[in-house]
Amino acid sequence: MPYKFFIVYFNNVGELNELRRPIEIYKRFVDSLGNTRIIGSNFNKYWEGAPPHNPHIEIRMNLRTRTRLNNMVTRIQRIGTDLIQSHLIERCDSRLRDWPEPAFVVKAHETATKCAVAFKERLDIETRTYETLMANPDDFMWKFVVALLRQAGFRPNIIWGILRTPIPAETNDLASACSNILRQSINSQEPTADFVERFVHCFFNCTLSNESILLSYLQVSSIWQSLASSWQTT
Repeated sequence: MPYKFFIVYFNNVGELNELRRPIEIYKRFVDSLGNTRIIGSNFNKYWEGAPPHNPHIEIRMNLRTRTRLNNMVTRIQRIGTDLIQSHLIERCDSRLRDWPEPAFVVKAHETATKCAVAFKERLDIETRTYETLMANPDDFMWKFVVALLRQAGFRPNIIWGILRTPIPAETNDLASACSNILRQSINSQEPTADFVERFVHCFFNCTLSNESILLSYLQVSSIWQSLASSWQTT
């Protein structure tokens, strides 16, 4: 059965851009629908444009072959009604649409979503780290993703002029909550550039900030590394 998705709308962009609210809503639906019906799942945030493209998340599910779609729609409607009455969402479009993406996209988005959930759940416990994050989300997030990638086996090159001091211990500790998820997803197979791009993009999208700062620092570092590598003795 093709991957399916439905749409959950928020009252405003502020609610959508919270770290916790979208992840909690995603988990509420997926946990309530149950793993007897769902093989895999993921979500993404969207907020640009006029209605019906106002602030919302797409919740995507890889349904088991024998799952009855009408029953799934009914269950989604019931969960959505509870969330609306609790003022946690604005509305829910329970229609199930196909999400026909390549396998590497599915894998990257599922992996990033699992990491986002682990990230949020660890921060629920580590309140001081959460306070550090919220004091400067952009700075925290790019350093966190560097720490995550390093722990998962990547070697992102960031020059000293950008990262002059070691990444804080609390950030590295938090990255450990996600790095094994990424390692297990990659396993022994060399990751493709397409997979890495989708993973990083989706992780930022599901949490806070965006990948633009990280990419600019990687690009600048790469330029200086390329220049240094071009040196030859005369």
